[in-house]
Amino acid sequence: MKPPPRASNSRLATFLMCLSTATVVVATAPNGTAAVEPELPHVTSQVIWLHVPNMLEDRIFHASARLPDDRIIVMAGALGNYESNELGTTEIFDVSRGWVPGPAMPTIDNNSPENPTVAFTPGGHLLVVGGNEGRYQREGLLVRDLDMDQMTWTNRFVSIPGREPEIVINAAIVPVRDGIVVIGGTGMLPAPERSFLQARDSVCLISYQDWECTSLGTLLFPRTAPSAMLVGDKIIVTGGMVQTWNFCNPYSILGSAEEFDWVLRRSSRMPDMYESVAGHSMAELADGRIVLSGGGAGDYGSWQVFDPRLNKWTLRGRHLHRWYRRRLIPLNSGALIGVSGSAEDCCEVFVPDADQWVVVDKPAGMLHVGSAAEMADGNLLVTGVGAVNAAILDVNALSTAIAGVVSTVTPTAPATATQPPTASATPTAPRGRRIWLPFALRYRRAGTLAQAASGSCAQLHRRPRIEAAYGRPRVLTGCPRRCAPQYARH
Repeated sequence: MKPPPRASNSRLATFLMCLSTATVVVATAPNGTAAVEPELPHVTSQVIWLHVPNMLEDRIFHASARLPDDRIIVMAGALGNYESNELGTTEIFDVSRGWVPGPAMPTIDNNSPENPTVAFTPGGHLLVVGGNEGRYQREGLLVRDLDMDQMTWTNRFVSIPGREPEIVINAAIVPVRDGIVVIGGTGMLPAPERSFLQARDSVCLISYQDWECTSLGTLLFPRTAPSAMLVGDKIIVTGGMVQTWNFCNPYSILGSAEEFDWVLRRSSRMPDMYESVAGHSMAELADGRIVLSGGGAGDYGSWQVFDPRLNKWTLRGRHLHRWYRRRLIPLNSGALIGVSGSAEDCCEVFVPDADQWVVVDKPAGMLHVGSAAEMADGNLLVTGVGAVNAAILDVNALSTAIAGVVSTVTPTAPATATQPPTASATPTAPRGRRIWLPFALRYRRAGTLAQAASGSCAQLHRRPRIEAAYGRPRVLTGCPRRCAPQYARH
């Protein structure tokens, strides 16, 4: 007698179906074609690196900054074995003495933040804010305050308006004249609940005087892990993620951008980006253009440029790796250098004259690069993990090496001259009466509808079963391969 089919088979088939859909989204380019490995000019010479003594400990995902006496302090992040820096150890590099232990940073729940933002106050303090951390008690945003005269740390817990019971993580941090602006992010309830909450649209200013965060208004859309930067009296906020409450696609990557006037306390919409991104970085060039680097959902992180004169984003090319949360450091030559923890390369340098990124190899013996800080002479102290965990990048030698490589390379042409598509630009067929089918059949039916739509994904923008109260993001479910790369735009 033939045994009856087991109930788990249908659930397994549904899971594999969802898994294949998610994989397609990650592995294809935004125009629906397979992602092709980009070709970028490459500097492989080791002459650009100067030898210095190794750090006392390997470090990754950390931060580094130059102190008023021109010494470099390295702090936060994880140790070389990728375990949390439970003791909060720091190190200071002195050109004449090498590496010496720095003041220990008080930790909460035996962890220190990874990929945080560093800011300096007018009163001579250094602040370490934001990033990811495994804290599960003491709600609020944790600001670590270093008195650079006394060289002592103080932990300050700042409550975010409307989010008092939450542990705030993945918010964009923007230092301004009067304090620190905290934008978006998500939250987690302290123990014992330990549950993650929805993305937030809050904007508040932390004052250096009383360490209170005063509400400045709200964003147009909630955002987790967005990028933000100050341009004049405006804060440009781009990308991020929101929860969709969908089994196959739990997060939706945002392609929208907005401009928050922190004086008038209101936000206005900017043109949509060409490609949706999260965990990316931005920097302003001398000609007023804004370079957006990294993040994304493809095999290779993209770089896009916003030209305020044309009021348009343009996809200019792709990086060799999916850079996340890397720091963009301006050089005296006008170039930008991006540093991150890639195992393959040290960093990439953006050359504005050639409108081109150039890949730079790590110093021999360094496995991962974690951070970099500009020294008094303009060179960069690069730190990370490996048999060699510290080296100085000679900026003048790097400029010479780049000139020899870029001169033979044609600048990357824009991916398209047209404005990126918006939600209103795509005609959507009228929705018929919804027929509630079993879970697996709904996905099968969605794929059939897509094939009948002659390549259009318009009929596949479906709301999740549980709609978020903040605006019902549109999510692609059950898309075929040619439709899957189109991400939600809000």
